[in-house]
Amino acid sequence: MIFSRASGYKEAKDFIADSKSALANMNDPKPIAVWEKEYIEQKNNPAFLLDYMNKRSKLGMSNAMLFDEYLKLIPKEELTSDITVKIYMKEGQQMRVNSLAFENLLNNQNKYFGKLFGYVSIYLQAAVLNTVYDAAKSKNEQLLATAIKAYDQISENSALKRKDEIYMEYYQRTEETDNDLKHATNFCNNYLMKMSIDSIDKKDQLILQSFEKHISSGAFSKLDSTSLAQLKTDLTHVERTKIGESLNSIVWQVFEKMTYKSVLQDALRWSSRSLELSPKNVAWLDMYANLLYKLGQKEQAIAKEEEALRYIGKKDNKWLEETLTKMKAGEKTWKN
Repeated sequence: MIFSRASGYKEAKDFIADSKSALANMNDPKPIAVWEKEYIEQKNNPAFLLDYMNKRSKLGMSNAMLFDEYLKLIPKEELTSDITVKIYMKEGQQMRVNSLAFENLLNNQNKYFGKLFGYVSIYLQAAVLNTVYDAAKSKNEQLLATAIKAYDQISENSALKRKDEIYMEYYQRTEETDNDLKHATNFCNNYLMKMSIDSIDKKDQLILQSFEKHISSGAFSKLDSTSLAQLKTDLTHVERTKIGESLNSIVWQVFEKMTYKSVLQDALRWSSRSLELSPKNVAWLDMYANLLYKLGQKEQAIAKEEEALRYIGKKDNKWLEETLTKMKAGEKTWKN
């Protein structure tokens, strides 16, 4: 019998709190088995469903089906109430696009924006991705199409993944390399590679300006000066890093899986662009060197790998040293 459920890394105080909660649930005079029996008789009672969902949440159990049942029972004017907002905050990351919860949030995006702010698009995108993951497990192209159709209905938001990225999530899981590469190429060439350095830097400036405003408003008053300084450093080139990481992630997959010279040449262009954004990024330098090496440009590859080693120094450089040794010996540096 489950009394409580929790996962992931936690600070000591949070772990202790979870432990106390587990003990309280274990000694609860009304265990989940009793709730399940009562549900059969009271599943048309909204108040009961709220209490039942709360109990299941404490046990780490999904409430997706119950949330839909609750929404069917309440009056139309309550579909955007503070109570439903609280449920979305608990269950929003678990939705699927064929749920009433998704439909309700989608149809009331404007009303929910003032209550959930940026989480509206986060929850809607989560529903799309969850559906894509479900589709990939059974290689269900029809369910994938349903997820894409739902994605097209979400209000445009810079935080959302691009449509090609949604397809890539599916094809990577189904290991359909050609389809994955088609969408990855389109994503890189028609989006990532077309973003000018100036436009990327402007986004970074806006992020920093917003951060400074939040500091002035006292939003980060609980953080000490050291933490604030670190946070500001992390945000200085957040958009550059985001674009570079997207490029490098795709480049790595091409490097590991592909042997066609034309495809590797495309990947080399993408890798070169990531280095324009962050010339001293050791991981991206290593990626560029490996591509050069796989393309037969051994001397240039060795020079780039040695450059990466200079930037990283002697600390944590074993993986680079091993790659460099393989390059000099003429050995493969990729798995396949």
